Formats: sequence, structure tokens, C-alpha cells
Amino acid sequence: MAVNFSDKKIKEPEDNMRYAEKKAVRIMNNGLNNQMDTGKLNRREKRDRELLKTKQGNTQTFGPLTTKEEDRLQKLSMKEMKDNNANY
Repeated sequence: MAVNFSDKKIKEPEDNMRYAEKKAVRIMNNGLNNQMDTGKLNRREKRDRELLKTKQGNTQTFGPLTTKEEDRLQKLSMKEMKDNNANY
């Protein structure tokens, strides 16, 4: 009479289903399928907007904004205005 002391557990069908469910959730939430653009400013956009506004206000220190920075500031300002109007 031999006793099997291996650490391998016999896989049950329930184990396979749990694994498949967890894997499906990971695939759905991998960041590629998320729709992050909900129309609201996220933390990074708020920080960028404040930084660009500060830079724009202190042109003597930082110099003029580049065209890319101006475009980014304009887009973020428009997005914030939409957020503010949606909250009323």
C-alpha cells in the first residue's frame, strides 16, 4: 500500500470553472477595453491643466507656451467647462 504525498491536487471541474471566471475578468479588465474617456477630468488632466495655467501666468519665468501646450490647455479648459455645465 503506497501513499502518495505529492502536493498536486486533483483538479475538479469547479476549480477549472473558477479559474476560467477569474481569467475572463482579468481579460476584460486588462486596461485595453476600459473606456476611460467619460468626459470628466481625471487627476492627471487636472494636474496638467493647473501646471499649464501656472506656466501661462508666469511667462516671465517659464517663457511662452509652445503650440502643443496651448492646444492641450485649450482642450482641458473646454473639457472642464463641459464638466462644470453638466453639474448644474
